[in-house]
Parts: sequence; C-alpha cells; structure tokens
Amino acid sequence: MTARTKQRKQTITPVQTAPYGESYDNLFFSVTRKAFLANLGAWAMAQEESQKFANHLVERGEKWEKKAQSWLKGLRRNSQKRFASTQDELSNRMSNVLGSMALPTKQDVAELDAKIAQLMESVATLEK
Repeated sequence: MTARTKQRKQTITPVQTAPYGESYDNLFFSVTRKAFLANLGAWAMAQEESQKFANHLVERGEKWEKKAQSWLKGLRRNSQKRFASTQDELSNRMSNVLGSMALPTKQDVAELDAKIAQLMESVATLEK
C-alpha cells in the first residue's frame, strides 16, 4: 500500500469527529432532525397563518353582510314606494280614461244600488 491509500482509509473511518465534537453519524442525525423540525415548523406556521387569514375573511364578510342587508332594505323600500306611486298614477289615468268614455264606475253603480234599494223600500211602504 502506498501512503496515499493509507491516508484515504484513515479519513473515511466512522469514528472521526465533526467540527463541533460530534461524530459524523450524530451530525447527520442532528441535521436531518433540524431539517424535519424546520419543515414541521413551516407547516405549523402556514396552518396558523391560513387560520388567521380565514378568520380575517370571515370578519370582513360579516361586516359586508350587514352593509348589504341595509342596502337591500333601502332598495326594497324604494321599489315599494315606486310601485305604489306607479299604481296610483295608473289608477288615476284609468279613471280619467273611463271618465272620458262616460262609463259608470264602481262608485256610480254603488250609488245606483243604494237608490234602487231606497226606491224598493218606498214602493214596499206604499203597497201596505
């Protein structure tokens, strides 16, 4: 064996120590464990942050839900007012059209019914 071969065999032995006084086996285990813990920590951190973000979104959604409800109430109120005014205007126009045609209205018919009822009572009293 040459001096070089002896030197290679000596540097590969597992009992050789790492820079911090640990063996290379313990150093590998330590680095692997730290990498695993770092990944686990990153996962936990991502979980916590995503939970915070979801909670924040829920809070924002609740605020906007209240705003949307009040907006919808106002919209409903305005549409009801418009519907009522449109209905009144349509009724007035129909009355004007029917009045110009000289057709009897419900009120005219009701008045005639009342007069007929009075006349029937008068006739009945005269017959007695």
